[in-house]
Amino acid sequence: MANNITITVTAQQHDYNSPWQKRDITKHTLSGCVIEGDLVLTAAYPLTDAVLLEVSKPGGTKKYRADVVVKDYHCGLALLRVSDREFFRGIAPSRIRTASGIAGKKGVIRKWDSLGAAREYTTETIISSMRTYKPNYAVLMHQLSTNMSEGGDGDPVFIDGELAGITTGFDNETKMVYVISSETVLRMLGDIKDGRYDGMPFFWVDYLEINSDVNLREMLGLTERETGVYVNRICGKSSGFRILKEGDVIIEINGRTIDDDGMFTSDHYGRLNFYGLLYLNTSVGDTVSMTVVRDKKQLKLKFNLRPVDDESFLIPELCYDSRPAFAIIGGLVFQELTRGYLETWGKNWSKSADNRMLYIYMTRNMDTSTDKTRMVILNRVLPAACNYGYHDKNNLILERINGHIINNIQDIEKIISQLKDPFIRFNFVGGESIVLGREEAIKATDNIRKTYNIPD
Repeated sequence: MANNITITVTAQQHDYNSPWQKRDITKHTLSGCVIEGDLVLTAAYPLTDAVLLEVSKPGGTKKYRADVVVKDYHCGLALLRVSDREFFRGIAPSRIRTASGIAGKKGVIRKWDSLGAAREYTTETIISSMRTYKPNYAVLMHQLSTNMSEGGDGDPVFIDGELAGITTGFDNETKMVYVISSETVLRMLGDIKDGRYDGMPFFWVDYLEINSDVNLREMLGLTERETGVYVNRICGKSSGFRILKEGDVIIEINGRTIDDDGMFTSDHYGRLNFYGLLYLNTSVGDTVSMTVVRDKKQLKLKFNLRPVDDESFLIPELCYDSRPAFAIIGGLVFQELTRGYLETWGKNWSKSADNRMLYIYMTRNMDTSTDKTRMVILNRVLPAACNYGYHDKNNLILERINGHIINNIQDIEKIISQLKDPFIRFNFVGGESIVLGREEAIKATDNIRKTYNIPD
C-alpha cells in the first residue's frame, strides 16, 4: 500500500449569490496514488476551487506541496506533481491495468482511514457502464458494492495488484461506489505525452431508441437487419455538427453495430451505450466513421472529434475555479447564468430552481441559432435611493436595455456607456421592467459599492 497517499485540499468557493466575494475557507482530504512519471492520480471534483494542495505519505506527518498538472472535470480525473523528490522515496508507482481482465472480476479498494490505519475493502463483481452527463460527455464507470463506510474520493481500486480505476462517489446507504475506469486514466496519460492536454472529445445528440417499433422502422425505411438510434437533435458545439443531421438513424460507428436500444457489444465490458465508441480509446482529432440511414438510404459519414468547449455553452456547465462574471449599475446586480448559480437552490436544484432559468437550461443550452453567448440575469437589487420601488426584484432574465438585445455581460457596460437617453430601461423575460435615471444610477454606483463593501 506504499503508493496510496492522502491529499489535503484547502479551498475557498466563490459565492454565486454575492459574486464579488468568496465563502469561508474549508479543508478536506481525499486519496490518490502514485503512478509512473512521478505523478499523483486522483479524482478531480474534490479539487474544485482549491487554493492549496498538500500530499502526505501513509503514516507520515510531513506534508509536501503539490501542483495541478491536469484537472479535467469532464472525465473526473486529475494529475498532480510534487516537486520535492524526497516524497517519492519508498513509493512504488501503481501499474495500470488494461481493459482485458476487468469485467466480472472482484476488486480491492485501498485507503487509509481517519486514524491513519491501512484498510482494504473487497468489492463484489465489477459492473461496467457508460455514464452520460448531459450535455457534455460520457465516461466509462465501474459500479461496485463494498463494505466500506466512508471515502469514495480518489481511492484507488485494484484487481490482482494492478490499478483498475479511481473512485469518484460513494453511496453510504446502498454501499455502492463508482469508479472511473483505468481506460480513462490511460487516455489522459496518452493525451499529455506531447506536453499538451487536449481534453475529452465532445459528441452529443438527443436521440430516440428505435426499440423494435414497427411503425417507426417503416417510416424511417429501415430494413429488418438495420438497427440504431434516431437523431432528434445534434448539439451545435458537437463533433459532427452539420455532417450528421436531425432525422438520421445511426446504425454503425467505426464499423460497430448499434442495436435498437442504443447499445453496442464491447470487447471487454459487454453491452455499453453507443457513446462508448466515441469516448473510449479516442482522442481529440481522431476521425470517426458513421453509417446512417437518411431519407431511407444508407450513407457513410466521417468527421473529426472536437474538444469540449465549455465557453461555447449558453449556460456553462462547469464554472469552478473562477469568479462569476458580474456587473453593477445603480444597485442592480447582473451576472451570467451558470449551473453554479442554479445549484444555489440546493441539492434538488433541477426541480426547485427558477422555472424560467431551468427551461432555458434544459432547452436552449446548446442553441447555435443566436448571437447570444451568455444568459444575463438580475441576481438582486442592492437597496438605494436611486432604485426605490425595485428593492424586491431578483432572479429575472435580462432581454434588452433601451431596446438593445443583451448577448453577454459585457454588453451592459457597452450599451449604457453609449446611451444618450436620460433613462435606462431594463426589459426582462416575462414582461417585467425596471427604469432608472441614467445620470443618477451612474453616479450612485460607486457609493453603493462602498456601502455594501464591494470591490471595484
